[in-house]
Amino acid sequence: AETPPATPPAAPPKTLAAPKIVKVTPFREHVDIDWNPVTGATGYKIFINGAYKTSATYTSEHIWHLRPNTTYRIGVQAVIVDPTGPGSADIAGPTSTVTVKTKR
Repeated sequence: AETPPATPPAAPPKTLAAPKIVKVTPFREHVDIDWNPVTGATGYKIFINGAYKTSATYTSEHIWHLRPNTTYRIGVQAVIVDPTGPGSADIAGPTSTVTVKTKR
């Protein structure tokens, strides 16, 4: 009798949606940002003025060490980290951005 072929593991989704930013709260030296979860994502990357700042596994982030009375462009991107095992490239969706000014 022949052995049936092994069932391949379920492939991760090839594309991710952009997170919908739902709340941004500026303070003097930090900003709180919240977004809706993205189906299939294992985490999120946060960018300040286009540069990577930090990663999150939940749908909110406190962004610290900002200057008072300064305008920032904050981006949030959904990702699937390590989709097929060690050494594989992350899968990333489009970045949602919002402009916010910290308080004086």
